[in-house]
Amino acid sequence: MIDHALQTALRAARVASILLRKNFPRTQRVTMKDQHNVVTSTDRASERAILKVLKRAFPKSSSFAEESGHTGSHSHPTWIVDPLDGTTNFSHHFPYFGVSIALVQDDKILLGVVANPMLRETYWATAKGPAFCNGKRIHIHNCVPSRAVISMSRGGNPQSKHRTALLLPKLTKKIRTFRFHGAAALELCDVAMGHADGFLGIDMQAYDIAAGMLIAQRAGAKILNAQRKPWSFSWKPSSVAVGNPLLTKTLASIF
Repeated sequence: MIDHALQTALRAARVASILLRKNFPRTQRVTMKDQHNVVTSTDRASERAILKVLKRAFPKSSSFAEESGHTGSHSHPTWIVDPLDGTTNFSHHFPYFGVSIALVQDDKILLGVVANPMLRETYWATAKGPAFCNGKRIHIHNCVPSRAVISMSRGGNPQSKHRTALLLPKLTKKIRTFRFHGAAALELCDVAMGHADGFLGIDMQAYDIAAGMLIAQRAGAKILNAQRKPWSFSWKPSSVAVGNPLLTKTLASIF
């Protein structure tokens, strides 16, 4: 079942990646979902394309997608989909955005697929296997916290923005530097690939991080939550520290 599900997710990610490349950098009709979050017509088109592939192969599965929300029951295998991770980047013609697909059952992430359409990179992992990028096995980069370059991401509400602002002075004392790239799934894959040393996420939604977290974890990353305990999947927003064991412990200490 896992092999079939993985091939299905990879196929859905390819379909969505083609669509995103086709529509970038065309001017998009941008709608505000709320005061802080935007959505484009491409978000919705990508989500429809992904769910069509997934549902055709697994008609009894449930889904939790960023634009259409939850359908079905959490008791069934559930596809978690972010059809355009990095919508703000996409809508501003900044080429750092991706597609994120995970399969969850009994609150366990079974597989994760993340695609970077512009670099034509596809990352994937299953719960019992290593992590890959374009078929090559990948692993995190080990470095001491004082030399670390980390990526940061936050939820799109004022509380998350305020929490992040309070953490920054503490963070800068412990690492070399940080970056905000605006696409959490890709940022987690950057950690898995060794392009970034760690990741700090504040109030992240399940569809933002589910696939990327599994990929980073299977690439050797340790993950702690805001209570400084091992992270486990949650349908609710969560704050996370990701990296090698020493770096993760250091990042989690600032929560």
